[in-house]
Amino acid sequence: MQTGHHVAHTGAREPVRGIASRESPSWATRVIAMPLSFSGELGVAIACAAVAIGIRFLLDPWLAQQHVYTIAFAATAVAALVAGWRAGVVCALLAQLSSNVLFVEPRGTFSTSPEDAAQAATFYLMALVLLLVTNVAVRAHRALGSLVLRLRHADEAKTELLATIAHELRNPVSAMQLAADRVEMDDRPEVREKAVAVINRQLAHVTRLVEDLTDASRIHNGKMSLFTAPHRVSELLNRASELVEPSLQRRRQRLVLECADQVVKVDSARIVQVFANVLHNASKYSPDGTGIRVTVETLGKQVCIKVIDEGVGIPNEKLEWVFDCYAQVKTGGDGLGLGLSLVRRLLELHGGTIKALSRGAGEGATFEVSLPLAPPE
Repeated sequence: MQTGHHVAHTGAREPVRGIASRESPSWATRVIAMPLSFSGELGVAIACAAVAIGIRFLLDPWLAQQHVYTIAFAATAVAALVAGWRAGVVCALLAQLSSNVLFVEPRGTFSTSPEDAAQAATFYLMALVLLLVTNVAVRAHRALGSLVLRLRHADEAKTELLATIAHELRNPVSAMQLAADRVEMDDRPEVREKAVAVINRQLAHVTRLVEDLTDASRIHNGKMSLFTAPHRVSELLNRASELVEPSLQRRRQRLVLECADQVVKVDSARIVQVFANVLHNASKYSPDGTGIRVTVETLGKQVCIKVIDEGVGIPNEKLEWVFDCYAQVKTGGDGLGLGLSLVRRLLELHGGTIKALSRGAGEGATFEVSLPLAPPE
C-alpha cells in the first residue's frame, strides 16, 4: 500500500533530531575509561608501563632490590582506569616482566628463582584483584555519570516546559483569532471556508498537546486504563496511516506499508496512537518527497514492526536520549517533546518495547516496535 501522509507529532522543537544542550562532562568523566580503539588501549598500556619502568629506574639507587613491582602495580591501576581492564592486563605483564629483567639480580636476565617467582605470583594476584575492583568502579562511574546527565537534563527540560506550553498554545490561539476575525469581516464563502479550515487544524493541534499532557500524567500516576482485544497489526497500521495522511500529503512523502496478518492483544486506540507518533516522527525528520517504509516480521513470540525513514538520522551519542520525557523540547518547531516518551511508556504497558537505530547524522533512522503476539484461542 502506498500513500502520502502525516499527523502532528510531539517531537523535537527544532528541525534537527536532537537533545537539549547539556553541560560538558567533568575532567574525571572524560579521563576515566575513555572510549579508545584497541590500538589506543595498547598505547596507553605501553605508555604506563614505560613510565613505571622509568620512575623505578630513577629511584633504583635508593630502592635497590626493594619494591621491585610496587610502581608497576601503580601503573597497572592507572592504565585500567584510563583505558579499561584490557590495558591494565597488558600494562601489568609488560611492567612485571621488564622489572624482573632490569631490577632483579642478576640483572639483564629473567629470574625464575623461587623467591622471585613468589613475588611475581603475589604481584599478579594483587593485580587481578585490582583489575576486578577497577572494572566495577569504572562501570559504576559510567552509570552514575549517565544518571547525573539524565537528571540534569530532566530538570532543565521541566524548567522549560511551562514556557514551551505557553508558546505552543499561543500560536494556534492567535491563528484561530485571526481566522475568526476574517469570518466577521468577510462573508465570502471561500474566505469562510479557509478560515474554518484554519480553526479546525489549530484546534486539532491544541487537542493533541492537551492529550499528550493528560496521557503523560495518567501514566506517571499509574491511572492509565487499557481495554485490550485481539487486533491485526495491518488494521492498526492502516488506522495510524489515516491519521498522518494529511500531513504527509502536504510534504509529498510516500508511505509503504507491508501486509501483516499477525494478531496482537492490545488497546487499539493506544497502539494506533503509538504507530501514528512513530510515523509522524519519521516524516518530521525526513525531507519532502522522500519515502517511509514499514516492515513487519514475527520473531518468536513477538511481532517486530520497523519504521524506516530517509531523514536526518540520529547521532550515536543521542540514541539513548530520544525516548526521554521532554528530551526534544527546544525553541522552534512544534510539540512538547512527549511523543516518543509516551510511545515507550504505552508499549511497556502492553509488554512491548521500542528502540531507535541509526548509522549517524544524515543516514536516516529506524524505529523498531516489538509487541507480544496474541495467544491462540
